[in-house]
Amino acid sequence: NDQVSLPGKCLVVVSNTTGGALTVSFLSYPNGDPMGRAGDITTYSVGANLYSAFLVQPAGWQQADGNMYMTGSAVGLKYAVFLLG
Repeated sequence: NDQVSLPGKCLVVVSNTTGGALTVSFLSYPNGDPMGRAGDITTYSVGANLYSAFLVQPAGWQQADGNMYMTGSAVGLKYAVFLLG
């Protein structure tokens, strides 16, 4: 598992640096969502040598420790997180 601080609205960019498709999963946190929604993003496919971007807010994604958790299917996935204000 990988984790990043989620202090506010963020853009999470996932880069696949390998020659084959890989997957990434994000763990939701229904206690942090005012509507109580749960909905992990599981095995989202990122194509070979491509990027995927996710706009996330703390509600629903920020765990009790202040972090967001994600899991990549291989070490070839790289993450960049941009705080949007």
